[in-house]
Amino acid sequence: MVQDSKYSSINIYMKYFDRHIESSKGDKRGRRAEIFEPFVTLSRQAGADGILFGEKLAEYLDENDKDAKSHWTLFDKNLMEKVAEEHNLPADIAKYMPEKKINELQDILERFFGLRPRSQSVIYKISSTILHLAHLGNVILVGRGAYIITKGLKSGLHIRLIASKENRLKYTQEYYDISRNKALKMMEKEDRRRKEYIKNAFNKNIENPSLYSIVFNMDFISYEDAACIIGEQVIRMRKSHID
Repeated sequence: MVQDSKYSSINIYMKYFDRHIESSKGDKRGRRAEIFEPFVTLSRQAGADGILFGEKLAEYLDENDKDAKSHWTLFDKNLMEKVAEEHNLPADIAKYMPEKKINELQDILERFFGLRPRSQSVIYKISSTILHLAHLGNVILVGRGAYIITKGLKSGLHIRLIASKENRLKYTQEYYDISRNKALKMMEKEDRRRKEYIKNAFNKNIENPSLYSIVFNMDFISYEDAACIIGEQVIRMRKSHID
């Protein structure tokens, strides 16, 4: 089961880059890489079901974002970790990324991790992966401080999902088929782990609403409606740069 999941994740990753490489080959001078390509980052409380939202958003954009040159792809935290640990960016993609942009991404990483970042650091690798994916665009990046790492890129929307403890407990109990007490402990552990990661890696408070473009309380809006709101904003962003 674990092995199947691994290869499935890597296939998603490689297919994503294959699409970008193929669409870039039409312009030998690399102009494709200069086109404005939006991306979305997603932070969420445990039990707020960010993956469901991400899937709904990807489906909405694939259907309605007519000017996108490739399908929208959802990268959850596990996939980004696997990519960072096991794969470098395909060599071909560097040919279609302007040197100025590569330097810009490197400057962002140095600002977070110092002038001489430890390139073998897992956090550094994940953050580098996030930045490259955000630059390529048409991605939804879940977790791992993606909204902080990409804050300086103008093509991003940064979303935070929250919900009441009762609703998150209900979801967690049903999803994992566990008792209320186990669900509560699982939620508290996961929220604490995420908060510590953001604090230790970036010295930020994950609960600070000013870090995000929009905060959705999922007690009061459906995942479909939230996806529609963000999807339409992404489409407007793209059209404003095309026009």
